[in-house]
Amino acid sequence: NTATGIAIINKDAAGNDVPDYQPSLQAAIDKVEAATADSEATVIEVSDQLELSSTVTIENKKVCIRAAGDVSIGRADDSFKGDMFQVSGENASLQFEVKDDGKLTVSGAFTDTSITAEGSIVKVTDGSFGLFSNVILTRNNSSAKGAAIDCTSGQIALAGGTITGNTGANGAVYSDSDILVQGTVIVKDNKIADVQANVYLDKEAKFMITVPVIFVVEVILLIIWLL
Repeated sequence: NTATGIAIINKDAAGNDVPDYQPSLQAAIDKVEAATADSEATVIEVSDQLELSSTVTIENKKVCIRAAGDVSIGRADDSFKGDMFQVSGENASLQFEVKDDGKLTVSGAFTDTSITAEGSIVKVTDGSFGLFSNVILTRNNSSAKGAAIDCTSGQIALAGGTITGNTGANGAVYSDSDILVQGTVIVKDNKIADVQANVYLDKEAKFMITVPVIFVVEVILLIIWLL
């Protein structure tokens, strides 16, 4: 296939990466087979800057979006106010990670800073979302419960990365189930209006810490907004 900045990564008999180039991120995800409980995530490598004009959906599939180099994903224009990524289905999962010394920035910023989004950077329903080192979720000013991650009946795993500069109805991260935390994770400078608000744990949700861990939430070690 003709080289683009988006490729499904397959393996040859020798274990080498074989890119299957796709015209868009959604096209690549649509090509991934439906997941089972034992499925491994399919790697989709992104090497160019991406601008989303509509929600990228991951339904009943397991996908790892991996940045090769310094990559950013943002909104194409100010008319797109919805969720940037939606993960749904019992076996569905989405991971953001980087290759080698790469960096991935996923930003919900609008050109007109007075605009408020209606969705999150990542919306999770039933499935799971994983965040890894050198990934940043930032600048989503939204009416959603969690501006960066909004998780209902799903699972969040924070194994690295930074969540900063987001404003949501309940702050940056909302979850009604346990959040798994390991590695070095930074969640800071997020707000409800003008009030510091980083993580909101609803119902009986709690943090499940895997050591060793550095979990930094600005001002004190942990700031949790409880229902």
